[in-house]
Amino acid sequence: MRYSLTLTDPDNTADYDRDDPTPVTITWVHPTDPSKNYTVDVALGSGYVLWPGAAVEPAEGYTEDQIDPTNPDTFVPTDWPGWGVDENGDWFEYDDPEVDYGWTRDGVEVTAEINPTFSVSLTYPPPTATCTAEPPTTTTVVLDAPPPTAARVEDITYTG
Repeated sequence: MRYSLTLTDPDNTADYDRDDPTPVTITWVHPTDPSKNYTVDVALGSGYVLWPGAAVEPAEGYTEDQIDPTNPDTFVPTDWPGWGVDENGDWFEYDDPEVDYGWTRDGVEVTAEINPTFSVSLTYPPPTATCTAEPPTTTTVVLDAPPPTAARVEDITYTG
């Protein structure tokens, strides 16, 4: 999730720790149980945080510090909210939205708190050409075709 947070405080009266490098708390608010809220502390300004339940690792040739959330060539998604992997390595969507933050996918209130609190409702982003919203699927096609046979060319003529 991309964020841009600015605190307008011309009289320098906002009540927060100015020495704290991450004074803003972003919270995905669980619809019925506050103990299941997901929070992350961030700095003022602009940045990115992973959606709860999502995970990435560096793409080949990159390190963790080189992951650029605006450049999908730098990372590989490894988890999606509400999804799991079975013992065969196949992805499945959990039936229970409480598992792996599945409850955040279909509309969730997100707050940013420093002083005062700001709240918005967000929906997990839909897939795009460069970003999938769920694990990849693998399709295996087996064709019942005879093995290839060699072709013999008797003559080639070029007229140009």
